[in-house]
Amino acid sequence: NNGLSPVVNATGSYTITILDQDNGCSNAETVTVDENVEAPIIDLAPMTDFPCGATDLFVSATVTASTTNLSYQWETTDGSISGGATTNQAAVDGPGTYTLVVINQDNGCESTASTLLSVSEGLEVSAFLAQPDCEVATGSIEVEIVSGGLDPFTYSIDGGQNFQTGNLFSNLNPGTYAVIAQDSEGCESDLQTVELLAVTDPTIDLEAEIILLQGETTTLPVGTNLLTTEIASISWDPVDNLSCSDCLTPTLTATTNTTYTVTLISVDGCAVSAEIRVQVQALQDVYVPNTFSPNDDGINDIFYIQAAPETISVIRQFLVFNRWGEPVFQYYNIPANDPNFGWDGRFRGERMNTGVYAWFAEIEYSDGTIEVIEGDLLYMR
Repeated sequence: NNGLSPVVNATGSYTITILDQDNGCSNAETVTVDENVEAPIIDLAPMTDFPCGATDLFVSATVTASTTNLSYQWETTDGSISGGATTNQAAVDGPGTYTLVVINQDNGCESTASTLLSVSEGLEVSAFLAQPDCEVATGSIEVEIVSGGLDPFTYSIDGGQNFQTGNLFSNLNPGTYAVIAQDSEGCESDLQTVELLAVTDPTIDLEAEIILLQGETTTLPVGTNLLTTEIASISWDPVDNLSCSDCLTPTLTATTNTTYTVTLISVDGCAVSAEIRVQVQALQDVYVPNTFSPNDDGINDIFYIQAAPETISVIRQFLVFNRWGEPVFQYYNIPANDPNFGWDGRFRGERMNTGVYAWFAEIEYSDGTIEVIEGDLLYMR
């Protein structure tokens, strides 16, 4: 090659000789041509997971090379590049694998490096409840992070309307609560609905005292605000002369004066008790009560004359008078011991007022003798 700027396509030693044709003098110089195969060195910055709620993250690289004549190209097949694809820092708006290709424009050598940007693990929580009980009418909710998310966390039990830094919510009234936790990036857990159940404070409605004739039977009905399904147990003490010891309406056969106690325990473990005193009167030849309470509770609702068997032949007259002497009840020629022929506390279809009423009866005994008896009756509603 006779040019002063030869082009070579291989490494090696090349000598140039210059000849002065006027005097025949010459000089030579040798140069060694080496191969330029330097490729850029790529150092990708550590990546975190792609957090929920994020719109853009940046993937960046530090490139080391002996030249600044470099080209950059970010590539992805499963992610999304939103900007900076031909720089050393690209904006991405989704998880995926991102690859950077750097080419040394001086020699055509290139390097590649990849990074995986994963989906951030979802924030998962568990709610632990302390239900109201018989002693404390309020409950509490404790929210615990099971997995995911970045500290610090905040917590809500109203569906995210209000948050607090503490995970314990105390003194909560019974009701439904919507539990959510939120991390420092604004990521929220799935809404979790929980319920604090109200505890029913049990009550018992039981007459304090009843008076029965010896040998008479009656039921002891217990009123309560509990449903049958809300009652865990029923117990009577003592159980003497009762048809059952674990029911609400046992049948009692009167023998002696006894105070019975009934105890209810609800399914929530709440207990309540009440007493009823049973006064037993010995059976006389003729018995006329001095009080009655016609309130349709099945106990002492009818005022009628009672007697030992075969004592009375017929009750010729049986009348009840109000305080003005007006008869409010009257029957003639009726049997004893039959509540169907007794007074139910009504006059002309209307229930009478509480008060003292007088009564009168003409009785014909089985031996043919006739006796007039009378007395006062306390009417209690």
